[in-house]
Amino acid sequence: MKKHLFFLLIALIVSTFNISAQDKIIPLDPSVRFGKLENGLTYYIRHNEFPAERADFYLVHRVGSTVEEENERGLAHILEHTAFNGTTNFPKNSLRNYLENIGVKNANASTSLDRTVYMLPNAPTIREGIIDSCLLILHDWSSEILLIDEDTEKERSIIREEWRTRSNASRRINEKLYPIIFAGSRYANCYPPLGTIEVIDNFKPTELRDFYHHWYRPDLQAIIIVGAVDVDETEVKIKKLFANIPATSPDAPKRVYPSVPDNSEPIIAIVTDPERSGGRMVELLFKYDPIPDELKNSENYYQQSFMSVMAVSMMNARLKELTQTSASPFSYTSVYDGKYFFAKTKNAWRMTATPGQEGILPVIEELLTEMERVLLFGFTPDEYDRTKAEFISRWQVQYNERNTRKNSNFVNEYMQHFTDGEPSPNIEFEDELSKKMADLLTVEDVNNYIKKIISDSNRIVIITGHENLKYPSETEILAAMARVKEKTLSPYEENLSGEPLMSILPKKGKIVSVNKNAIGGTKELLLSNGVRVSLKKTNFKEDQILFSAIARGGLSAIDVEDLPSAKLINEVLPLGGLGNFNTIDLRKKLAGKRAAVKFTANLYNQYFSGSSTVKDAETLLQLLYLTFTTPRQDENAYQSFLNSGKNQIRNRLKNPANVFSDTIAKARYGDNPYAQPYTLNDLKRADYDRIMQLYQENFASDAAAYHFAFVGNIDEKILFPLIEQYIASLPAKKTHKSWRDVGRKTRTGEYRVEFTKELQTPKATVYSLWSGDVPYTLRNLVLHNAVIDIMRFVYKEKIREEKGGTYGVSVGGELSKTPHECFNFNFRFDTDAPLVEPLLTIANAELDRLQTEGPNEENWQKVREFMLKKHNENLAENSFWLSAVQQYHYIGLDKVTDYVNIVNSITTSEIRDYARNIFSQKNNIKVIRLPE
Repeated sequence: MKKHLFFLLIALIVSTFNISAQDKIIPLDPSVRFGKLENGLTYYIRHNEFPAERADFYLVHRVGSTVEEENERGLAHILEHTAFNGTTNFPKNSLRNYLENIGVKNANASTSLDRTVYMLPNAPTIREGIIDSCLLILHDWSSEILLIDEDTEKERSIIREEWRTRSNASRRINEKLYPIIFAGSRYANCYPPLGTIEVIDNFKPTELRDFYHHWYRPDLQAIIIVGAVDVDETEVKIKKLFANIPATSPDAPKRVYPSVPDNSEPIIAIVTDPERSGGRMVELLFKYDPIPDELKNSENYYQQSFMSVMAVSMMNARLKELTQTSASPFSYTSVYDGKYFFAKTKNAWRMTATPGQEGILPVIEELLTEMERVLLFGFTPDEYDRTKAEFISRWQVQYNERNTRKNSNFVNEYMQHFTDGEPSPNIEFEDELSKKMADLLTVEDVNNYIKKIISDSNRIVIITGHENLKYPSETEILAAMARVKEKTLSPYEENLSGEPLMSILPKKGKIVSVNKNAIGGTKELLLSNGVRVSLKKTNFKEDQILFSAIARGGLSAIDVEDLPSAKLINEVLPLGGLGNFNTIDLRKKLAGKRAAVKFTANLYNQYFSGSSTVKDAETLLQLLYLTFTTPRQDENAYQSFLNSGKNQIRNRLKNPANVFSDTIAKARYGDNPYAQPYTLNDLKRADYDRIMQLYQENFASDAAAYHFAFVGNIDEKILFPLIEQYIASLPAKKTHKSWRDVGRKTRTGEYRVEFTKELQTPKATVYSLWSGDVPYTLRNLVLHNAVIDIMRFVYKEKIREEKGGTYGVSVGGELSKTPHECFNFNFRFDTDAPLVEPLLTIANAELDRLQTEGPNEENWQKVREFMLKKHNENLAENSFWLSAVQQYHYIGLDKVTDYVNIVNSITTSEIRDYARNIFSQKNNIKVIRLPE
């Protein structure tokens, strides 16, 4: 339960609710070895086998940008970077090289306002030496980072480029917003953790070393190790290795979390940016004091957490219901109850909405009106019963999956225990506590809780958006808030039909034959309507069934004149609900059930996808049948969707990233109508009736065109009759239109587009795309991915580390089989404008080197190690098997049987020859955006 719950005020519980004042302590899960060394360092060790032969090694610091003085802004983040440049036992690049050689591809670190985390995820534990080395790395990061001046200076340029890359509208808005809403608090001036460009450019290495010695100390650190390790042996190693770190000096600076002052009058903040896309956003917040960390380990805290979840869910449902009406002043809403942004010392009830055509003031009034309605009349027993059923259902899935929890789940739990005082009992204890909360607390308790945390003081109104849009004055906002207090409100009402999801079942079909399939031991069923279904039973998840159905066709089967309507099918289809239920009533009808189905059409294929728990398999298939046969229309919901769509389209090109992506599409595909961004004119031409007609005619008339697959904890005795009832009964009219070549092909030859764009932070962006023909085989897929991963290593070394010219080079690509067998390979980076050509020259020279010399053996060994490790992990994932089964049937590719043999047989010379084959076709598109 605690994974989904928030930090709430404990003092309210005993005074507000009719429960015992005896506050029971929640014990720490005995399966985790928890301890503290004499020097103050905390450790958590847990044995876990998911994934097998892997472990996560983490070092967590209760240190972030809030401890920085004004002249230190960014040092916590800079220090995190330099930790990878050399430690006592891993000098220079030996740390990165070692981790890459053992297949730890995602070693990383992150700095936030109140903590810094170093991560060695998914490290193999097949050798004792690897475990020892990972512990030694954590030890060095905690106390023996070298901080050599030369390395620090080199990292300065990389961090400068990270600052440039991450300088976007959201960050600039927050930089202006936080000093307003955190006025009087240290939190006002510690965002972003990246720091200021002045400090990045001018800090002295001695200042960084001083910061390190002040704040990287054992009383603020925790070691977290979860995975396939021997707990007793690992604890002995930690005690032996980390005990030599000196205890914290008595005169060391004290770690204090900043307070956040209350406000009697509303704080109103209107913050804009010229590059903000997506229209305007309104947020209403109600601040309150959180429970202190040291008091969270209690049943009272769980009670409040439970009530918070109930209240948030019920308010979200009410606001979502409003968005389905054409009269709604907002098109999107969400509710949150937890930290006041990132502050540990203040919580907030937070309501967010996107204004529609009517503007901002009606949104403020509507949100406050619904808040007042709850304060006056509360939530209803029916709302509470549905929400409680949802909670119990969600929790039951977690409990059923208790024996297959992944390492990362435990790591996150222990990080919260260390940094925020979150309870961490064993799941059996938590299960009993969850049931106790559900039985004990009533809707009246939740209503009283809301009244306690929402008051007329501590209110904040935040409005953000593009600077050229219209905004109300502070006086107008205060007047709108006052008008709500004058309204005469009535209680919330609803009418929900008691009929079942499907009152009349379809005529059952039959399973004609059952055969064993070649891939992964799957079973293949042939149904009486011609549909083929593959089943693979697994034990990776105790309570999960995944499903998909794929067919050829997609938007390519739609004529050009219908594209404005067809391109909206994915978004519009779910708006009306299913069968006899609109979207709101359908959500209520499904309360307590864990089943969902979604339809998606892309250019060349379409598919249904979904998932359920074991007990809700019938609901899953009923939803599939209804989605296939009886999707509903709802004109009010469609009008609300159109209003939202207009705002999004109008504002999308205000974001330079969208302009850049549109330029890439234009350079790649020209004016092909199947590659054009959606416009306001398209939205005007779209027709709701035609959207639904196109869906029925092209995507839902012939179930036999689809291949269905189910993967998970399948009971054939239960699933076979359901397949006969809900899939063998689907229409199969043999009217399916397959995909067609609509001419959306990547431009051939060499082509370069260069344009300028006014940017708030001067930044050049380079995108280079290589394309051409290559046979679609498993071996070529492995070779292509090898080229991509090898070039990631090369560009990181040559462009980031040696030149310091960018924060990072993203490298990607894929092989495609439709409409013809082809490849693409691309790289992209941000940099300073004068460095565009020098860095491009390096990037292209390294591609030439790959074609002439091939990769060096060390890089290929790193890539091979990671490929094999990742494949082994994939074999224990339901999602991987679902994809593998569908690829086998859809394109005839078996990506399981020979994968390991292929990876092991590939040589550096074969990678060289493959690179020579694809890049020698000389089809290259470059798109370069320069700042004005």
